[in-house]
Amino acid sequence: MFTPAQLARLSPVVADAWERHCDQNDLDPHRKASNGYRAWYEGILEAATGKTTTKDLAGARDFGEVLLAFAQAAGDERLIRDLAEDEEHRHRWVLRMLAVDLSYLRGEVVGWEYVRALYGQSKLPPGEFEDCPADLLKKVIQMLDTQVRRECARAEIRPCEIPRRAKANPGHLGEHIEGMHLHLRILAYKRGLTAENLLAWHDALVKAAEAELWQRRNRSAANRAPQKSFTFDDSSETPPF
Repeated sequence: MFTPAQLARLSPVVADAWERHCDQNDLDPHRKASNGYRAWYEGILEAATGKTTTKDLAGARDFGEVLLAFAQAAGDERLIRDLAEDEEHRHRWVLRMLAVDLSYLRGEVVGWEYVRALYGQSKLPPGEFEDCPADLLKKVIQMLDTQVRRECARAEIRPCEIPRRAKANPGHLGEHIEGMHLHLRILAYKRGLTAENLLAWHDALVKAAEAELWQRRNRSAANRAPQKSFTFDDSSETPPF
């Protein structure tokens, strides 16, 4: 179920979409029952999510799909563009964090250059990675996630025991944290480090990635000229081993 804040954001967009639908079909928007409001509303929901009520939906992804569907029905080009940018930002966030995971597992810094190379080696349509749309970013995510899972299998680490993931999953926090510390000690020993140093290096990569991603988003939102940002390719993030 959507939160009150999400519903408050969705409500005016639904209202605009209904007004537009009525204008296009010469209907009175105030006579919802006789003009098929429920069927119209459920039809848009079902086409976007496979559900006919928001009570069966939850989370940012469901909300984004529903909001985009009604924004399209309302013909709100500004909102459609903003939502598309939000989706791309979420995909780039996932890619950046997968790169952190791969860095931790390999013991070397993996950054955007690696992701761009992965995109370039794929059979995806040619083009600049910076202009890659959300649907293609999903495919790059799948490829990078596959590499992370292979590295996990090789090191006998469950993906949920990678530090970034273990700390972010309160549902099985104790179990995942315990596994995280076990593998931290194993990986640190193999690399001639203490577990504390390896964890500190991992956490620094996460913070640098988050800073770069937010800086990128703020630049895009404000339409400012590019500025220097944190990247995994920065020499200051060189592994301590």
